[in-house]
Amino acid sequence: MISYGIIPVIECTDGFKILLVQHAQGHWSFPKGRPEPEETPFETATRELFEETGLGIDRLIQDQPLTEHYRFYHKGKLIDKTVSYFLALVRGKVDIQEEELRDYCFATLEEAKQKVTFDQARSILDQLNLPKQGT
Repeated sequence: MISYGIIPVIECTDGFKILLVQHAQGHWSFPKGRPEPEETPFETATRELFEETGLGIDRLIQDQPLTEHYRFYHKGKLIDKTVSYFLALVRGKVDIQEEELRDYCFATLEEAKQKVTFDQARSILDQLNLPKQGT
């Protein structure tokens, strides 16, 4: 199973903050979802960001996506999942999709590393190259 997502970043007066979402299952991570037919990975990630949070992309921070790979059981079946995330500055007002998300928060990079549920997401955060303030 393949999904694509955005690691949404906003610039605040005190630095950059990352938007984390709490999925319906309870875990904290980033907005993501599966592609529709003929969609590119970036189109999927952009659509999912908008559907789940109401936010749009201002600009990409990194050209290459960051990828996590994990396995889990769903209804007794082992699922092998790969998710590629694009790091992007976002714009707009957060309006979460309540059918899929429980909550959201903005966090510094260090706060985000503490808040995300799974080690794979923490590893993705360790690889981020956030811009310097004011760029």
